[in-house]
Amino acid sequence: MSNSNGAPEPRMELPERVEKGDLLLSVRNLRTHFRVRDGIVRAVDGVSYAIERGKTLGLVGESGCGKSVSALSVMRLIRPPGDIVEGEVMWQDRDLRTLSDREMRSVRGDEISMIFQEPMTALNPVFTTGNQIGEVLREHRDFTRKQRYERTIEVLRLVGIPQPEQRIKAYPHELSGGMRQRVMIAMALACEPQLLLADEPTTALDVTIQAQILELIREIRARTGMALLLITHDLGVIAEMADDVAVMYTGEVVEYADVGSLFAAPKHPYTRGLMTSIPSLMTDRAERLSTIRGSVPHMMRLPLGCLFQSRCPDAMNICRDNRPQLQRLEDGRTVRCHLYPQRPSGHDGEPLPQARATAGSAAS
Repeated sequence: MSNSNGAPEPRMELPERVEKGDLLLSVRNLRTHFRVRDGIVRAVDGVSYAIERGKTLGLVGESGCGKSVSALSVMRLIRPPGDIVEGEVMWQDRDLRTLSDREMRSVRGDEISMIFQEPMTALNPVFTTGNQIGEVLREHRDFTRKQRYERTIEVLRLVGIPQPEQRIKAYPHELSGGMRQRVMIAMALACEPQLLLADEPTTALDVTIQAQILELIREIRARTGMALLLITHDLGVIAEMADDVAVMYTGEVVEYADVGSLFAAPKHPYTRGLMTSIPSLMTDRAERLSTIRGSVPHMMRLPLGCLFQSRCPDAMNICRDNRPQLQRLEDGRTVRCHLYPQRPSGHDGEPLPQARATAGSAAS
């Protein structure tokens, strides 16, 4: 396999800390494209990452960089004109891309669940919360009606919804935004999945409710041992929740590291730009926040070389015509940037970070 310029990418290697049996999901060289009237939109273009049992991978980047499409590709929820054109999605010992629709339905909602960005659009407005959670149980569990009712009450209580016996009869429009998000989480957890994909789980919620939802996800993860793919544009959430971080830009992973290393010393100019644009309690009121100049390039008109070149303060001549490969650095992280010398490799795929930093994390 090769990158957009035809050059071979380094082989994807698993982290040294991963023991046999600890790896749940391994995404390798995933490419999801949308064929539209004016051409092809490469929404996800050669993305690789891995999620270990009980760990959290944060997927971060600006809107439109391919984070959500990556998660939807894992769940095989891409619809025309979109298509997964290349790559492996290994769920333990099975490639999800090769499963039949029926086999995939047995995985989706049971072994792997997803929380979507907008619960008001994800929930069916003409069915009660109890109906919708019960449908998940009816699909994946051989429960009696009484058992479905009891399990629905149990998961509503688990996610902190008061008076679940009453809320089970409520329709989505009768609930607040925070309550709807909790119902979405309850649906996702009903069958006790091993992996939860959370796509911007606190979007459109006020700060207090955001904190409650994140704390809820953290508690459930600690209690059940499930793994988590957390998609967000908020680096503060990443620092608090993630073990490893993949930074995405225009469909590619540009930096992949453990959370401590990433926040202590970001390597890619895009990652550094994201870091310096975060407001701090130490920032002087009169001081303007740093911003990344320019805007994300149009996905139909991507530059020939580095996709970040027009916004990069460190851009060089080589960046104009040569697309950088994802390179492993000495500290184990991987970075897609010409600032770091290319190491020769004749293998396919992309590497992953080799070891978690031991000096602590930004969340501590």
